[in-house]
Amino acid sequence: MGTYIVILIVIFISIIVYKSSQNKDDSPVILTHLDTDDDSDDEIDDMEDIDYQPSMRVKGWKQPTPKEKWEIDFYGGDEFDRFTGKKIDRGDWEGYQKHFRKNICSSVNIITDQELIDIHQNYENPVHPISWKDTRLTEVNDLKRIIKRDFIESLKSKYDKSSKSWTDFDVSGVFMRLRGQMIVQNNPFPHYVWNVVVGNPFNPFYIICRDYTKSKGTLRSSQVLFDNVCKWENGKIFREGEPDKEFETPLWINWNKKGKDFLSLKTKLKKDSPEGVGWLKDTVGGYIDSRKEFYDKFGVESDLYIQDELLQKHDELKV
Repeated sequence: MGTYIVILIVIFISIIVYKSSQNKDDSPVILTHLDTDDDSDDEIDDMEDIDYQPSMRVKGWKQPTPKEKWEIDFYGGDEFDRFTGKKIDRGDWEGYQKHFRKNICSSVNIITDQELIDIHQNYENPVHPISWKDTRLTEVNDLKRIIKRDFIESLKSKYDKSSKSWTDFDVSGVFMRLRGQMIVQNNPFPHYVWNVVVGNPFNPFYIICRDYTKSKGTLRSSQVLFDNVCKWENGKIFREGEPDKEFETPLWINWNKKGKDFLSLKTKLKKDSPEGVGWLKDTVGGYIDSRKEFYDKFGVESDLYIQDELLQKHDELKV
């Protein structure tokens, strides 16, 4: 009899506990931690579906569309954490457009607003931020890899580290060859692409030609390098009638760096020719000064804005 009474008491208590649990608040639970120690497929699938679990988001949060997300990335604006509802702190970042106009090129005559949108949507990531289609960045990157493998590495081999000497090569010829490899005739890139993509093959190529020219240390070799850099900047590597000429476009040059490179030739040029320093001052310095008006349009915080200090150093050269 006593045992029967105990069993009834246990059943009664269980019923009370069950009903109590049913009356508790059923408000959504905010996810604060993901336990990733278990690598089971089920756990991974659950993690991948987090964005689509409404119960894990703060009330009122709305998933932005791909276009809305892109607009925030490009124009700037507030974005909110889906779990806490708090504004995401992006520090000084105000959007790609403001970053580009401040740090790269402020002129809408050089890069229009529509061209800037195209750069951000088609040449910043391999997938378009709105359509999710493949962009031409993959094509650009593939071309950069081919140029590095088949051309840049071959040019590097002209330098023998053990003897610290160079095998001669035709600077004008390699400038023409590189520019040709950067052109896709059946579907040319817009004129601005090679100016803005990360990893422009011109930079490592130029360093090789610069070091080769320094090793020569002659006025003639310096003139050849400078002449080709100017042709590169003005879109004049190819002559009229050559196959790639119609696809060639001018490309920006950072004269703050290139100008210092040519100034570093001063000592060797003094020894090689009495005209060397005068050429540095009048021809190189004069040309860079003539380009200042163009690069002033990029804005004072752009790396391409020609610094007065550089012009002064060329001007102060003693002939």
